[in-house]
Amino acid sequence: MDISYENNNFIRDAVINFSSPTNEVEKLRIKNKDYFGNFYTFFLDFYQQKLVNTLENASKENNLKLNKHKIISSALEAFSQELIQLCIRTLIVDINERKENGLLEGKDSRLRYKNYNNLIFKSEYVAGILNKYPVLTYLISSRISNKILYLKEVLENLRKNRQDIYRELKIEFDEVSNIYFSSGDTHNGGKNVLIIETNQGKIVYKPHSLSPDILFNSIVDYVNNSDKILKKIYKIRTLNYKDYGYQEFIDYKECETSEKLNFYFYRVGVSLSIFHIIGCDDLHHENLIAHGEYPVVIDLETLIKNNSMYKPRNNNLIDNFHEDINYSVLGTMLLPLNLQTSIFDFDLGGISNDENQTSEIWKSYIIDFEGTDEIQLTKKSVIMNSTQNRAAYNGKAADPKDYIEEILKGFTDCYNFVLENKSGFYDLVKTVGSSNLEVRQVLRATSIYARFLEASTHPNYLSSFEERKELFKKINIAEGVTDKFSKKNLNELESLMCNDVPYFSTMYNSLDLICNKSTSIVNFFRECLLDVVLNKIKSISKTSLKKQQYYIRMSLTTTIKDSWKRTNKHNKKYRPKLFGNNNKNYLECATEIGDLFLETAIWNNDRSKCTWVTPIISENNKVKLGPLNFDLYEGGGVILFLALLGKETGNKEYFDLAFAGMRGIEELFLSDDKMDGRLSLFTGIGSLAYIYYHLYTYTNDYKYYEKFKKYINKINEMNISGDIPLDIVGGVSSLIVFLLNLYKETKLDILNSVCCKLGNTLYQCLEKNGKYNYLTGLSHGYSGFTWALCYLGHITKDEKYTTLGKELLKRENKFFDLNTSNWKDLREGEGNSDPVYWCHGAGGIALSRAFLKNLLKNKENVVDKEVDKEVDKDLNCAISKLLSDGFKKTTDHSLCHGIFGNIDILLKLSELLNDIDLQEVAFKEAQNAINYIRNKGFIPGLQDHFDLNTFMLGLGGVGYSLLRLHNPVNPSLLAMEVRSYNE
Repeated sequence: MDISYENNNFIRDAVINFSSPTNEVEKLRIKNKDYFGNFYTFFLDFYQQKLVNTLENASKENNLKLNKHKIISSALEAFSQELIQLCIRTLIVDINERKENGLLEGKDSRLRYKNYNNLIFKSEYVAGILNKYPVLTYLISSRISNKILYLKEVLENLRKNRQDIYRELKIEFDEVSNIYFSSGDTHNGGKNVLIIETNQGKIVYKPHSLSPDILFNSIVDYVNNSDKILKKIYKIRTLNYKDYGYQEFIDYKECETSEKLNFYFYRVGVSLSIFHIIGCDDLHHENLIAHGEYPVVIDLETLIKNNSMYKPRNNNLIDNFHEDINYSVLGTMLLPLNLQTSIFDFDLGGISNDENQTSEIWKSYIIDFEGTDEIQLTKKSVIMNSTQNRAAYNGKAADPKDYIEEILKGFTDCYNFVLENKSGFYDLVKTVGSSNLEVRQVLRATSIYARFLEASTHPNYLSSFEERKELFKKINIAEGVTDKFSKKNLNELESLMCNDVPYFSTMYNSLDLICNKSTSIVNFFRECLLDVVLNKIKSISKTSLKKQQYYIRMSLTTTIKDSWKRTNKHNKKYRPKLFGNNNKNYLECATEIGDLFLETAIWNNDRSKCTWVTPIISENNKVKLGPLNFDLYEGGGVILFLALLGKETGNKEYFDLAFAGMRGIEELFLSDDKMDGRLSLFTGIGSLAYIYYHLYTYTNDYKYYEKFKKYINKINEMNISGDIPLDIVGGVSSLIVFLLNLYKETKLDILNSVCCKLGNTLYQCLEKNGKYNYLTGLSHGYSGFTWALCYLGHITKDEKYTTLGKELLKRENKFFDLNTSNWKDLREGEGNSDPVYWCHGAGGIALSRAFLKNLLKNKENVVDKEVDKEVDKDLNCAISKLLSDGFKKTTDHSLCHGIFGNIDILLKLSELLNDIDLQEVAFKEAQNAINYIRNKGFIPGLQDHFDLNTFMLGLGGVGYSLLRLHNPVNPSLLAMEVRSYNE
């Protein structure tokens, strides 16, 4: 690339000839004094001279009143921020070099900085810096030149277009009061969006075609004319020319009444439907303004995305997973966007209302120790704080999940309208989308360009154009080299060298890529935008509608701050209803859940592997969406449910789905054969052993047995020491119980050996960490430890395990509360709770005590007799509590801490205690729960969620419980038991 900086002598001359700053520049010099404000004064002064000349000429030639003072002040303020961004690294390096060489005078840090700031107020010194860094000189001078050219262009266009502006935007002005310049991203020679303030209101000036807005407005008219749409969506007044255009300014407004919040979110649903159907993917929070009861998208230049330039996909499941996301409502970015696989660790979604989000991945350089010779750039977490996209009433921002019904209603109404009028919609997008329709294509995340442009301001890249070029070439390292992409990369490089973000676009009926408004790459795309839109319209269906509704619900639940926070006030706004036919039996109800997994599966190309978009509990107890994992607690349990459904129904389709789901897990999580170090049945390597063993028992396919043995061997080979999780859900206790159950079933010697190793670690950790500092209950407390220790003592005949287990049992019983007939909940903040679940409280304790009753059979031992008596007492209390309080209407339907978990416990207790009455109660409560889900909807195991497809907290677990009700011989995962079917 031939970039010359010889024509930049004018900026050096301006520096040399500088005498004193104007009042406006002096104010900025003082304002930025701690950020090397003196250095920028030369360039701001020169820029002001050019601004004055430009505005005076425009005022004379265009017969247009201009408030020169305000316009100049705005322009200088914006440019001063750009100069800081461009120059700060160079000046920090320079002050440090002088400091290291002993050339900074002053007795303290501030005085030394002050003396340096005085030095860079000298023309000769600044000229020396410009000579040393010619790229910096070029960037400053080209910025000034481009800004002046752009301002002239804008003022001339305003002159020409005043009558059109009045006709289309209803603003008749005779004075430009101010122009608000941005210091953000620029394209095509330093251009970006301007806000023009006139004596009659504000106008938005955009330096690109607004033909996408014209297309969208035509779609809005088409949709708004339907009586199926209950609340009409907003249409921005737009005036379009070939390379620029004007729009009305949309200001932020709160809703006037609470009812209008309902209207707002209905319109969100309608808008979401339109954007999903045409394939828009850039509706992040900065592009949405809450304008009273209207959600208004203010930037539609990327209205339609064309991904057809990429090669046909391979058989990679993760690529198809991402494509499914991108092709769905989630891909519009209008909904809350919290994905496990995202490069962003904050929510960019258009309607997201999470303020003050902090990113630990995307960090920015902040100026620290300003005004001292210790001034430096420090990388700090970015805080996202967008407010104009947040609908509000009476000073309070609305939570989108509270308006799930309105969003779904608006989405469904519009989707069905288009579905019923496909041919009319076809004709509309073909007719309005003429050959003049040009749509920007973002071929790489703008944030990546921004990172490279930020890095390019380091002085290492400002002394040589070649060094700067080599930096920008690195942006393409990971990209496959083809002739078309090479040309695209060259155009990227050209823009970046000029400190612009690359700008690509394509015409509606063309396969060509337009680069930076100057050149084209012929046949870059495999299909044109018109075909992309028509194919998208073709793909909409009732089945797709159901899936998109499901994704909307999942997206909104990712905004919940603490999904574990338990209250008795479940979200009643929306609950998915299942089991519509009153005569459905347990197996038919389970089959309905299995069909949901069939409908929502994401497949690789040859349909040999699949996964699902799954809500996964992430850091800070928030949920993120990701592919199905192998943990039994979340994803792996779903595989078990589907396989067991195949076995119970004899339907190969469910078996195939389970096997494909497991192959998907293998590709996504196990392909690199990394060791999962988590030692637990429910959340770790034990999940894999459990799944593979049962796939083997269901199918008698020896390959699953080999995989089962592989993970048992891995556990055996692990160096188990130090502090590790000990509990049932996340630690070794569940693994011990499972492997001992398996040992009883298979008599594999390695299982006994592994259990002894795990048991010794459990014993030592409990002794070392203090045996009395744990919770009550099964999942995280004493009952889980007692079960594992006593079971291990029973199998190995090692009394130390049994003795400690009994000791912990007695310790737990010290927390029995006679007032509630339950064991106290020792979790922080749960002092007044009275849980009756598998995880906490009487449910899980009953299950644990029932197993202990079968183990402690040595009646000749006085200690065992005493413990036996205590276990009987506990069991009676726990069962009584479970029957009285375990099935309240406020209880959710999950396995972990819900009704179906308690039903499963009753089934197991009935078997262990040979009590048919408990089984009858289980059947009765199951029917009550099914009726509730049919009439009022499913309540998942996470607070305020709508529907979960996971196991212990969601529909997968409900389905599995229904199969246990259908055939109680099937193994209870809550009891960590195994069952062989292929003997």
